[in-house]
Amino acid sequence: MKHRILAIVAIVAMLSAFLVAPAGAATGSDPVGLPIRVDIDSRLKDLPAPAQPSAAEAAVAAVLGDTTTSQCFGDDTSLTITIPSFDPANVMSQDVVFFKETAPTATGMATLWVAWDFMSTAYGREDVITCDQLAYLQSKLDQIVATNVHYFGQYVERPAGNPNIDVMIYNIVDESYFDPEYPYYIAGFFWSSINDYFDQNMIFIDTLDWENRLGPDVLHPYLYEATVAHELTHLIANDWDDDEESWFEEGFTMLSEYLNGFGHSAGHVVYFLAYHRTSLTVWDGSLENYGASYLFQLYLLEQFGERTDGDYAWDNAWTQAMIHDPANGIEAVENQTGLDFNDLFDAWAMANYLDDPSLTSDTGLPLGYEEIGLTPFYSTAYGPWSIERSISDIYGATHKGNLPVSRYWGGYQSGTVEYPLGELPPYAAMYGTYKGMQPEMNIWLRGSNASGVAAHAGAMQVASGGGNLLTDRVLALDTPVGGTLTFWTWFDIEEEWDYGFVEVSTDGGMTWAPLAGSITRASINPNSSTAWANSLVGGAMSTDTAITGSSGGWVEATFELPAASDVLVRFAYYTDEATNGTGWFIDDVAVSGLTDDFEADADGWTLGGWSWTTGLFPNDWVAQYVNPVYVKGKFSYLDIGRMDAPFAMSSLYEYIFAEVNTQALNRDEATVMIANRPGDSPFAAGYRLFVDKFGILYY
Repeated sequence: MKHRILAIVAIVAMLSAFLVAPAGAATGSDPVGLPIRVDIDSRLKDLPAPAQPSAAEAAVAAVLGDTTTSQCFGDDTSLTITIPSFDPANVMSQDVVFFKETAPTATGMATLWVAWDFMSTAYGREDVITCDQLAYLQSKLDQIVATNVHYFGQYVERPAGNPNIDVMIYNIVDESYFDPEYPYYIAGFFWSSINDYFDQNMIFIDTLDWENRLGPDVLHPYLYEATVAHELTHLIANDWDDDEESWFEEGFTMLSEYLNGFGHSAGHVVYFLAYHRTSLTVWDGSLENYGASYLFQLYLLEQFGERTDGDYAWDNAWTQAMIHDPANGIEAVENQTGLDFNDLFDAWAMANYLDDPSLTSDTGLPLGYEEIGLTPFYSTAYGPWSIERSISDIYGATHKGNLPVSRYWGGYQSGTVEYPLGELPPYAAMYGTYKGMQPEMNIWLRGSNASGVAAHAGAMQVASGGGNLLTDRVLALDTPVGGTLTFWTWFDIEEEWDYGFVEVSTDGGMTWAPLAGSITRASINPNSSTAWANSLVGGAMSTDTAITGSSGGWVEATFELPAASDVLVRFAYYTDEATNGTGWFIDDVAVSGLTDDFEADADGWTLGGWSWTTGLFPNDWVAQYVNPVYVKGKFSYLDIGRMDAPFAMSSLYEYIFAEVNTQALNRDEATVMIANRPGDSPFAAGYRLFVDKFGILYY
């Protein structure tokens, strides 16, 4: 979505200030590999494929192009697929004509297809792919398919009896297709509904810069081989568990690249180390999201997988069990590990900082990796990065000396020291370092004990919840009414991408129409949103009935119903294929003498996917510390502690306290990590963190 894209561009600019060019980089080459590859599979997961050309239309398209035959090894077989632009600012579709470029006599597991007439950009860049490059990639495909099947399981053959994987190569239309300065490009995708339509197993790969991104001895080794492995893992995972959470699945798609021998995806790992205050479990598709998911699945593989001496480095029992578990996300992890997810997260968070597998958590889990080094992680494109570096360079969370607490109040900030009040998303670790804490370091963490949207009045309300491509999230009043409808509402709906509507029917529900009211706005669907297309205004150029954006808190809404006494009313929430807002909350409804504050129940309503709820999720805070201990001026060991039980509770807050003996800290620094572990909650939670040596009690 556009606002997310702008945020990503800002992150690139910020991180680029610290980038280090590799020694010996070729003159004129881009050491950071701009544009950086990204993935859009989470956006396509539930998205229907566009209408496809008929056989006659496809045949015409195949003979009208500049290229009408295979150019390397194929038999001139063509396949035409209608594929849309993935740049929301440039809405279009293309009938992309692919020609088979695998020899008819080939007996391998995969077939290459190339759209030779679809290798240029809107601004004139012409991509080049050679027959030698195709032959090289063809030689790698059987091993990639076999490796993925070994680790993640067999895919469904499409059609039955056909094990072939079709690798479709064309210039994917995205932001970088239109803008040569755009820092990201879609390197590949898997789209299940296209596969279902054609009854073929297809993955799609971009044409950008194969000279520097294919093979071992190039600026960005194995990028497209890794992309094939990545997208094929999506295909396999979709066949086994098509509703898996993105953070969980994307970790395995990244892991597949490593298991295929293509190394760690440096950009994703670096972005996570740099921007580590990123939720593990709330997915927004950023590079740091991918890095977090990958490192978590790599960590679990090391703890629960088993190395072998056979054709593959690891036994497949662990990876297949995880991919095949019908449960999703946190529940699947707990099913397969038999451990509490919070314990796993806490150990993983410390492993990312310490990366010393000889150390263990209080639950016996290693606090480091065997398969990757993170202190620092070195990338030829980005240089050395670690969480320790990020604490200083990105977050300014290095504290020197005992900063008087009185200087925090009123928002005072001393130098680069962080103000001690803030918010953290779920399962995101925040680290800070502290010098000059002898002889005792006191950690005082106050965290909100619940997050979400509390009811307008009382305790209960109804809420839409979230999800991609919602088309049937409809809350309906069972009783016909008339007159003026009022209700209190709180909404955070992705602005001009997702929409809510108050809809009415005057013919007993046979037809429905959206209604304008005090909280609706005039809109022209500026982003050509899928949510708009799926709603009752889908065929309209504009409407004054749209509810989108943020209410800014609880507001009272008023709608004048049609002049009848038997009007049916419903609240419909439509979302597109990606980022959601928090959703739509409704309380204290009044119309035609009917009032409902939802305190007793939601009887009288058809919830249609909405929930009767408090709107709140309980939080669960943790604090951990790393305290270096010196003996006679020499480093001796690390004193590591975890506090995951509250010292005290109030109606609003959970308090965690630790008193750490730092007499032997010497001139070194201690580290404090905090996090909120709220289960499936999507909400950020507020905290206050004081670290000092006074021993004052803070409430």
